[in-house]
Amino acid sequence: MAAHIGRPVTYEEALSCEHELGPDLAELALESDSPLMPDENGLYPVPAPGIKTDWEY
Repeated sequence: MAAHIGRPVTYEEALSCEHELGPDLAELALESDSPLMPDENGLYPVPAPGIKTDWEY
C-alpha cells in the first residue's frame, strides 16, 4: 500500500482501508484470468505510485 500511495501507512489505516487491491480477489482461483489484463495492444498499465493515490488499476 505504501509503495502505491507514496507515503507510510499505519497498521490501523491498512486494516480499515476500503481500497480493493485487485478486482474480485476473493473469487480468484488458479484457473482464473489475471486480475490485471493487458490492453488491446498487449500492454499493461504503468503504475504511478504517489500520483494515483486512490485507485491504481
